Amino acid sequence: MSDETQKRLHFLYASLKEAQDNIRTYDTKSQIVGIGFIFTVGMITKLHDLIPSAPQLSTSGVIFSWILMVLPVVLFASILYPSRKMAPSILRSRKNVKGLFYLNPGDVESVHSYAKLLEEMNVEQEIAYELLKVSVLRDLKRKRFLRALVVASLSLITQFFIQISAFFALL
Repeated sequence: MSDETQKRLHFLYASLKEAQDNIRTYDTKSQIVGIGFIFTVGMITKLHDLIPSAPQLSTSGVIFSWILMVLPVVLFASILYPSRKMAPSILRSRKNVKGLFYLNPGDVESVHSYAKLLEEMNVEQEIAYELLKVSVLRDLKRKRFLRALVVASLSLITQFFIQISAFFALL
């Protein structure tokens, strides 16, 4: 294998590892921030209970409160759902790629057929294909994380104004 090919393979491996690490980071961030949001909502609810003679919520108020509190949690949870199986939908034409980096056992009939596939594969194309799939997944998780942060922030700001208005209504 030439020195130039080795450099390209090293670059592809490093890029793939970085993309996979980013995906794990978004998963971890969403779990931490989602749990933090849940604890914050719990504290806000207790604070609201401390307001003397706070107005009781109507049915629409209860529904609105649930949306404010649950929607961000659902959005943070949606970050964990996408897996690399979602990503190939944009990469349907893969003539020279056998998809051997993450092998689906159902695609291989025997050890002999798998060994034959390994002999025929182009390593650079296999890794590049995986890098594209993982990069699509990373970007999807990033967008979902940012969306969840925005909705959680708006939810907390809305809850703040609701409590402030309830407090001043008592004065």
